[in-house]
Amino acid sequence: MIAKKTLTQLREKLLERRREIVELRRNVDTSWQILHEPEKELEETASKETLSRELAQRDERGQEELHKIDNALTKMNEGDYGICEGCSRSIAAKRLQAVPWAQYCVRCAEMREAFSSWSPVERPATLDKEELTDDEIREAVYDALQEDGRCLLY
Repeated sequence: MIAKKTLTQLREKLLERRREIVELRRNVDTSWQILHEPEKELEETASKETLSRELAQRDERGQEELHKIDNALTKMNEGDYGICEGCSRSIAAKRLQAVPWAQYCVRCAEMREAFSSWSPVERPATLDKEELTDDEIREAVYDALQEDGRCLLY
């Protein structure tokens, strides 16, 4: 259970970061308008294309972070904040201080990262719980961790 004072501080951090992202997105919208003005030279077209890609990536990352922040605030309101979505254990307070919108404990986040870094050839065909048993999923994860050197024992 997270102390009330800590929870209040984390809520403020989340709200402040949310305000920052909303402001950045306003700036992105303004930049989009400028980029859509007619070009005068060919170099300007190439430069605008590069800036457009960068703005799109920045906007996408901001939208993802905004979604995670809103999810964390909803969890706070429902009393589920600080619970790992992977293993249902508490997320360490230090992790929440660093990343208040964290959805996973360090262990589950590392396992998710390891799984997402597998190439399609290495990745198990499916991790649908109806198709693989818990033991099969656990074995696939341990095999991957052992192959990349993160787990020396099975």
